[in-house]
Amino acid sequence: MTMPDYPLPPEWVLRRLREGQVIPAHPLALTATHQLDERRQRALTRYYQAAGAGGVAVGVHTTQFSVRDAKHGLLKPVLQLAVETIGECDARTNRETVRIAGLCGTTGQAVKEADLARELRYHAGLLSLGALQDADDNQLIAHCEAVAREIPLVGFYLQPAAGGRLLEGMVSVGLQEGRGRGTRRRKGQSGRRCQARKSSTGSGRLMW
Repeated sequence: MTMPDYPLPPEWVLRRLREGQVIPAHPLALTATHQLDERRQRALTRYYQAAGAGGVAVGVHTTQFSVRDAKHGLLKPVLQLAVETIGECDARTNRETVRIAGLCGTTGQAVKEADLARELRYHAGLLSLGALQDADDNQLIAHCEAVAREIPLVGFYLQPAAGGRLLEGMVSVGLQEGRGRGTRRRKGQSGRRCQARKSSTGSGRLMW
């Protein structure tokens, strides 16, 4: 697969992400009757932008995954509110805020959500693999590749205690020499440290 198969964020987004940014996970504001509170939802977005956050991640765990349920139908309204509010704030303050959308579900659902996020002018997607608990590593990579054709993906570390998992073939080894800390490496690996392995797609955006 070649680079043109995958979209990239604007150059300024890449630069900001490489510099390191605070990108909070956006909460969901509800009324007492559990309806979307648009006024308070916008206020939260304005707060993060005014506080100097480099970006916001919307539609992630703190926004509640249930916004995707058909009975609620809140995913698009919530994503759209954030984009509109960020745009208004950035225009007033002459800033540019990175916009990241949470993406969930099996490949079909995640691709549709990625397409929606792209249409709403999000710069990248934060992809949950929670719906693919039984998939092997190759299936996970294929899933990420399919979604990455619609919108650039950013990676994040999810520790095993919170539902993350190690690559197949990873084994625990003894304490690191002279440091007293544990490390992990692939079976048969002779080096002292495990090197980060980039996927073979050539895009450089899917990394372990």
